[in-house]
Amino acid sequence: MIQPYYIIAILIGIGLFYYDQEVTQAPTEIFGFAENRDTEVNFNYPVTVKSILVKEGQATNKGEVLFRLQRVQPKEQYADENDRIAELRAEAIAWKEEKKGDLEVLKSKYYLDKKEIEAQIGELEKEISAKNILYSQLKSLEKTPVEFHGQHLELENKREESLLLDSLYYQEKSNLENIIRLGENPFLLEVKRLESQRQFDEDQKIQNIEITAPFSGLVGSIQCREEEHVPSFKTLLTYYEPNPSIVKGFIHEEIMMQLKIGKKLIIRSTNDYSRQVEGEVIGLGSRVIEIPSRLRKIEDIKTYGREVLISIPRENSFIQKEKVLIEL
Repeated sequence: MIQPYYIIAILIGIGLFYYDQEVTQAPTEIFGFAENRDTEVNFNYPVTVKSILVKEGQATNKGEVLFRLQRVQPKEQYADENDRIAELRAEAIAWKEEKKGDLEVLKSKYYLDKKEIEAQIGELEKEISAKNILYSQLKSLEKTPVEFHGQHLELENKREESLLLDSLYYQEKSNLENIIRLGENPFLLEVKRLESQRQFDEDQKIQNIEITAPFSGLVGSIQCREEEHVPSFKTLLTYYEPNPSIVKGFIHEEIMMQLKIGKKLIIRSTNDYSRQVEGEVIGLGSRVIEIPSRLRKIEDIKTYGREVLISIPRENSFIQKEKVLIEL
């Protein structure tokens, strides 16, 4: 008679054999699940949710209104704008006074330079005149023409210098006067820009906004309530494509090298093998992680692998999170 412990030992041996086959042999297929691409719908300013026009799980068409929101400009923003405008107006007055000071400095410098050149011209004219009188009194040189070429040339240069000084002065003076008169004040230009912005903000103080569906798809989770004040960029709802377009699976660490980007694979439903599509590997994880229990062949045994993303055609019969078989 076979003792009971022999039977137990045989059963344990068979179990270990199948366990070893399951864990150590490289599988020819792995599990994954189909996923819809999801989009987080939000707004880039704080808003109040006035009405929610859809329900979770509802199918909508592209352009269909999902929410009606209201944006109210904060009072602090207007206060900041007014303070900045007042500050710029003060700087504009200071700038204008500075330009007037520049004009007075220009005038003073011109008068001093002009007076000095005129004095030099007067001295040269006196010297030339005195020499002409002196030489005219010398009888031995009565018929000899007398010229003072060097002094005449210096006198001519001084007269040209005087004319150039006049020209530059009147040009700079005209430019400064025009700047002051025409108001080409950089601070006033900024004031005008801010006032235009403030007027625009005032017109948009209460702004009614409609958020529409970015594409035809399904409403996921709605993460706000009517009359709720929602901060900038907070998710209002998640929105899904109508059909899964991605399959996510995990490659056992012993067969990671079998897959490359661009490799074609067959994806089948675990409920109905006749429902299948061809997919293409579009992404591979950068590290080995624990495979989720739902995607293990033996759920209670921890196994490790690398995440793989597979693109599938949009026209398919899979549903969100459906478990599928990936044939390697």
